[in-house]
Amino acid sequence: MARIRNQATRNAARKPRTGDGVFRRTFRNSSGELLETDSFYFDFRDHRNIEHRLLATTNRAASVELKRKIKELVAYRIAGMPLDERLSNFLETYRFRDRLAEWDIIPKAWASTDKSIFEHIDDYARTIGTSAHAKEVKGKLYRIALDNGWKIIGDITADGYAEWRDARHTGADRLNAPQAADSGRTNKRDGSKNKRVQLSPRTLQHFTIRVKAFTSWLAKKGLLYADPLEKMDLKKITFKKVYVRIPFKPSEVERIIAAAVASDGKVEGMTGFERALFYQLVYGTGLRYTEGKMLKREYFFLDAEVPHVFIPEGDDVTKNGKTAYLPLTAELVMALRSHLKNVPAGGRIFSGGLRDGKGAKMLRVDMESAGIKDVDELGRHRDFHGFRHSFATVLCISGVSLAMAQKMMRHSDPNLTTAFYMHAELEDMARELEKIPKVNVDIWAEMLERSEEATAAPAE
Repeated sequence: MARIRNQATRNAARKPRTGDGVFRRTFRNSSGELLETDSFYFDFRDHRNIEHRLLATTNRAASVELKRKIKELVAYRIAGMPLDERLSNFLETYRFRDRLAEWDIIPKAWASTDKSIFEHIDDYARTIGTSAHAKEVKGKLYRIALDNGWKIIGDITADGYAEWRDARHTGADRLNAPQAADSGRTNKRDGSKNKRVQLSPRTLQHFTIRVKAFTSWLAKKGLLYADPLEKMDLKKITFKKVYVRIPFKPSEVERIIAAAVASDGKVEGMTGFERALFYQLVYGTGLRYTEGKMLKREYFFLDAEVPHVFIPEGDDVTKNGKTAYLPLTAELVMALRSHLKNVPAGGRIFSGGLRDGKGAKMLRVDMESAGIKDVDELGRHRDFHGFRHSFATVLCISGVSLAMAQKMMRHSDPNLTTAFYMHAELEDMARELEKIPKVNVDIWAEMLERSEEATAAPAE
C-alpha cells in the first residue's frame, strides 16, 4: 500500500535517505496527493559506467542485500570471471534477469532459465555431428550434469566438477546434489542406487576433455562470459593408472600378420588374409577399429598421384564425423589392389560383419599364434587400439614433426598426441642418445687403465 507523503519529505524520498543506498519513490495519485511506494529502489552503475535503477523489495535490509549482489555481478562482469555458485543460485530466482541481460551484465542466455543445461548440451552435440562420437560426448556431459545437479549452465563450477571427478576416482557416495539423488542411476554390479562407480584415470581424462570443450564452446558463443573450467589443467590429474596400454613393435606386427595369413579358417567371419590386411591397414594409417571395419570400396584412390583413403563427412565412419584424408604406403596399395577387385561397388571392404568389441577377440587369436602375450611382465596391455598407438610412436621415432603427427592422427589437441599416444621404449631412447655429440673420453680410458693396473699390483 502506498504511503502518503508531505511536500517537505518529497525531495528526500527521491534519493537515499541513509548510507545504505536504497530509497522509496514518490508519486501523486489522481487526487493530487503525494504518495510513497511500499517497495524500495536503488541506483547502480554497470561495467560501462552507465547508471540504472532497479526495483528491490518492501524490506529495507533485503533491498540493501539485493543491491550488494547486483554490484557483485557488475564486478564479476568487469573482471570477466565466471560466477560462483552463490551468485548463480541467486540469478536462478531473480525476476529481473531480462533487464540485466539487456544491459549486458549477464549473458542473454541467462535472461530465462527455461533453457536447461541439457538443451545446451544437445545444441553442442549437434555441432559435432551425428556420429557415434557426438553420442558419446553427449552421454558424458549428461552424466556429469545429472550427478552434479546442474540445471542451467550458470551452475557449472570448477570446484563442483573437481569434487565430482575426485569422488568418481574413489567410488565414493554421490554428492548431496538434489538432481543427483533423483537421477535413478543403478550400479550394474550390485543393483544399488545413488553410488558412484569408480572410473579409471584415462576415462576421467576423457570426461574432463569433453566438459572443458563444452564450457569453452559456451564461452565462445557468448552464453557464458568466462569459461569456468579454463584454468583446469589436464596435467594436474595425476591418478594412478590402472590400465596401461603399450604399442606393438614393428617386428610384433609382422609376426601377427604372418600368423593370420598362415591360419586356417575364419575368425569372427574374417579369413586369415582379411585379418592380416586389416592389421596392416590400421597400423599403417592410425585408423581405429570402429573406423576400419566400416570402410567402403569407394573410399580408396589407389591410382591417384598420392594414393590415399578419403572418408567423406557425414558417413558416420570417423570418430568426429569429419572428413579424413589418409595417405597409403606402397605395401598397403599393393595389398589393397588385389583385395578390392573382389569387393562389389558400394560394399564394405571387410565382409566379415565385424561388430563392436569383436576386434579384441579376433586379435587375441592371432597374437596367441604369434607367441605374443596380451599382458607383458609389467602388467601393460596389448590390444587392438595398440595399433593406433604404434602408428603414433613410429611417427615420433621416425622424426615426423609434432604438427604433422597431430594431423595424421586426426587429433584436435597436440597434447593428446604426445601425452597418450607416443611411447618411447628404452631401445628407442638409446638410439636417440647415440645421435648427440660425443665428448673426448681419452682421459676416462686412461684412468680406467690406471685403476686396473693398481688392482692387479700385488700388495707389499
